[in-house]
Amino acid sequence: GKRIFSAWREKRYIRLNKREARDKWQDVHQKMRSDIPPNSDVIWGWKKPESIFYLPFLMDVYPDLRYVLLVRDGRDMAVSTQQFHAKIFGEIVAPGQPLHNKTAHLWNWGNREALVQLRNRKREHVVIRFEDLCSNPLPELLKIQKLSGVPFSKDAVQRIKPPPTIGRYKEH
Repeated sequence: GKRIFSAWREKRYIRLNKREARDKWQDVHQKMRSDIPPNSDVIWGWKKPESIFYLPFLMDVYPDLRYVLLVRDGRDMAVSTQQFHAKIFGEIVAPGQPLHNKTAHLWNWGNREALVQLRNRKREHVVIRFEDLCSNPLPELLKIQKLSGVPFSKDAVQRIKPPPTIGRYKEH
């Protein structure tokens, strides 16, 4: 895990010490929440797959962090057109391998490392399989609701549609 975070720093994605990074993050967080009235009971969150890479930092900044780990089929990820992170970090986890292998190894490492970090720090989390969410949303939404305490709207189940990329690995 440390090699990925070191590589992240070497690529200058994180150029700040912990305190500076925490201060910058607080600034970003405030800007993202700027449209929410002060003292509101609105719960804030975001969908950012690469948060797996900086989860330890997020847990330091947000002691009450609850995390939804949305896990997509790794075979689909390996053949995805989204290969940005594998191009940067793939050589660390799968040296000399083709890009799709690097993607698969990085996917595996990221999900395992996220679970280790969440369990070691005893953080509330839920693991949701993307394919399950798309094929039968209600049970998965109920898991997220239980974790977050935020009820979902009645039309949420109908709004979830499986993308055509589910099962794309079968075409390769």
